[in-house]
Amino acid sequence: MPQESSWFADGDAYEHYVGRWSRRVGVMFLDWFALPSGLKWVDVGCGTGALPKTILARTSPIAVTGIEPSEGFLQKARESINDDRVDFKSGNTLSMPVKDAEADVSVARLVLNFVPDKEAALQKFRRVVQPGGTIAAYVWDYSDEMQFMRYFWNAVTELFTASYLLYGSKSSHNSTNIPVLNARGNARRQSAIMAQ
Repeated sequence: MPQESSWFADGDAYEHYVGRWSRRVGVMFLDWFALPSGLKWVDVGCGTGALPKTILARTSPIAVTGIEPSEGFLQKARESINDDRVDFKSGNTLSMPVKDAEADVSVARLVLNFVPDKEAALQKFRRVVQPGGTIAAYVWDYSDEMQFMRYFWNAVTELFTASYLLYGSKSSHNSTNIPVLNARGNARRQSAIMAQ
């Protein structure tokens, strides 16, 4: 797995980890506020293009502008979406290359947790939306301990450990005890067979 700094620059790595789930959440997100077709959208922190792709499929927009600071993510988004209604631009929550009141809707998914000045970011979202427009966002659920992430990392720990034991060792069929975290984060010992 790439280190975090490269992970946030690598569109393919992000797509395999979070991007594929973003499409599923994006459908629910758009259904939640059920806006009419024919609108202009700005997606702040568009990542690899999961939400713009969902907006195109479900809302028949006039235009979608995806704003993203990661060039790797922008490249992946541009490669995956070929539609004249979409324009991907380099920028971030505090520096959006969008004119005042240019959009009907401004959305952000999984972005505000990473923004130090959320109030300033929301003011920028407001700047790009026409009066009476819509601003919507969703974030990681840190207050409820992000249970889905706990399940994910527990599975990764178990799979990585098993994979390492099966393929990462030069020893052949040696038994060893290894620490593995269970769902409550408690270490336990697990016996496993190592093979080449």
